[in-house]
Amino acid sequence: MTKYIGKASSFINVESYTKSEVDTAIAAVDPTPASVSDEANTSTGYFMIPSGTTAQRPSSPTNGDIRYNTTLSKIEGYSGGVWKQITAPPIDASGGTETTSGGYTYHTFTSSGTFTVSSGGSIDYLIVAGGGGGGSGGSNTAGSGGGGGGYIAKTSQEISPGSYTVTVGAGGAGANNNTAVGIQGGDSGFNSETAIGGGRGGNEATKAGGSGGSGAGGVRNGAGGTGTAGQGNNGGSGTEAPNYVSGGGGGASAAGTNGSGSTSGNGGEGNTWLDSIVYASGAGGSGNVYSGTAGTSGTGAGTPSGSTGNGGNGTANRGGGGGGAYAVGGTGGSGVVIIRYLT
Repeated sequence: MTKYIGKASSFINVESYTKSEVDTAIAAVDPTPASVSDEANTSTGYFMIPSGTTAQRPSSPTNGDIRYNTTLSKIEGYSGGVWKQITAPPIDASGGTETTSGGYTYHTFTSSGTFTVSSGGSIDYLIVAGGGGGGSGGSNTAGSGGGGGGYIAKTSQEISPGSYTVTVGAGGAGANNNTAVGIQGGDSGFNSETAIGGGRGGNEATKAGGSGGSGAGGVRNGAGGTGTAGQGNNGGSGTEAPNYVSGGGGGASAAGTNGSGSTSGNGGEGNTWLDSIVYASGAGGSGNVYSGTAGTSGTGAGTPSGSTGNGGNGTANRGGGGGGAYAVGGTGGSGVVIIRYLT
């Protein structure tokens, strides 16, 4: 009985050939993946790749996978553990102040607005809340430093077409008399995430620092305020007699330091994002009118200007806390939201 292999249109009589010739013929009608991949394709038609929504992505992708994302209307590839858009331009969007640098388009919101996406893709973004206002002093003490605004930074986040509300928090006002506390900073938000405003500085009566994105410093024997997990750090505590010094506000990357001896606490440092700017620093506390030494501030936040002077203000759109003072506490810096994507 004669034996045949192959498709109906190209049967091969295996009894008429050697084994080597048969193997060669099999490879021609049943090629391996490697032989297909290594062949030059002269077709002027198309090569169809898998397509599906974001939710339908493979559950266990490997680097080098490629598909068409019907949710984002983009071709995407899996590389370095994440799906990345490889269709240019990756995003078409508007809103805020738009600039380009280093191959990226940036949308910077220094006040609340709307980010409108016509064509989606992968974005990076920063959300910084307003810094807390510095406290003011009493008969024996000066106010503590405000906490830095909450800090949220994300990379390689997918965004679909639509309109997205952007909220930018105001800096908290500093206390304006010697018996008041500062005001907590305003929250900032984008893409269903909220950065919490910085904690307000305390005073002689309200000894504990306010909690927030980062906590404010404490006054006298008051504890520092508590920071929000993943957004900031705690404020430093104050100390009692004889010098009644206060704690520094917490920042995005470090806690405020405690008041000790005749020196009030320093503000905790903030964080740098993808730029070189420092955001969400805590402010220094102030010493009492008789013997305390004002603490220094974290970079970009308010600094007390002396034991009887006013607290320094946080820089606008950096989210730093306002400095504590015996007189008028500093105002926290307003927040900011920055969104970027490949141009």
